[in-house]
Amino acid sequence: MDALADVTHEAHDAGVDAPRIPRSSDRCPDGGALPYPEVPEISFETPLPDLTLPTSDGPLRLGRYYTPCAAEPRLLVVRLMAAWSGPSQHHAAHTRRLLELPEASRLDVVDVLVSAADNQPPDDRDLADWRARYDAPPTALARSDAPTWRALSIGPQHLPLLLLVDPRTMGYLKFFDAPDTHDLPYEVADALARLDRRARPTRPAPARYDDRLPLDAWEMVQAMAPLARPPADPTNAFADDPRAAALGRALFFDPRLSASGEVACARCHDPAMGLADGNARSTGVALGDRNAPSVLAASGQRWQFWDGRADSAWMQALGPFENPREMGFTRLGVAQAIAQRYATEYTAVYGALPPLEDRARFPAAGMPGQPPGRP
Repeated sequence: MDALADVTHEAHDAGVDAPRIPRSSDRCPDGGALPYPEVPEISFETPLPDLTLPTSDGPLRLGRYYTPCAAEPRLLVVRLMAAWSGPSQHHAAHTRRLLELPEASRLDVVDVLVSAADNQPPDDRDLADWRARYDAPPTALARSDAPTWRALSIGPQHLPLLLLVDPRTMGYLKFFDAPDTHDLPYEVADALARLDRRARPTRPAPARYDDRLPLDAWEMVQAMAPLARPPADPTNAFADDPRAAALGRALFFDPRLSASGEVACARCHDPAMGLADGNARSTGVALGDRNAPSVLAASGQRWQFWDGRADSAWMQALGPFENPREMGFTRLGVAQAIAQRYATEYTAVYGALPPLEDRARFPAAGMPGQPPGRP
């Protein structure tokens, strides 16, 4: 697996020639047809197996593209994609760059969605959502799961993974991880020249923006325009209430909501630093393990925290308060502080506070897993 990962990482820049598999045309019988190669599992060392993949229109067998005795070879382009992957989204949105090549009549582009937006195995609904991303539809769109393709070393940095396949053998000619869509015309022309056994084209200089940034990367940067406003949140009845925003701002800058009384949310999410802090490891009441992510676009994020362990802002909110290295506080401590310092502002928006003065029910400190009243 590690060796394959190294090979596919190298493919990111120039592509890697796959092991040569004998041409079926060298042994194609007169008037007959060769059976599909018997392949037990996916490997770069063997032909692509005759997988049957679900699509919105029924099962798709890769064997339908197998043409062992074709007089003129075609090229099968298989793109393994994930809905959460920015480069995968970019490739889908620029599929027309493949389909408008001079050689497009000799191409079959089969896209395989291996992961949904939430990094789960995709279903037909995910295929429908993904289909809306195309500027031009591929030959076919199917779904699978990542483990099926694990031997090809799929990882976040390897998607989309492109396979250039000879349909006469179903062997790989070349494979790439996240290639630049502007470089694909050469790769397609080169693969077809190999299949035709003619002189291969000269590789052009890599296309770069400002002589440094790959054009795809520049296009993805340009697409990262800030949202005009946060998306609607049906779970938050106070999202557009300016009084709630003012209270939230006050709490964001209040260091008294920490165990030391010195750490506010704004320490690690400084407005002057893009709502981050610019440090390799952020410091709250103690030195943390990670750097603080910017919360500039948190309202538009599907998952919260670096590892996505919170599925909403509601779930995320208590994490920093109760993290022993961030603010080292507790949820009951936060509630008591709000009651003591912000009761007027709170009740004006949300209504009456619970009877927090009843310390039997609401101790001064407390959180799940901690005995009541323990600071």
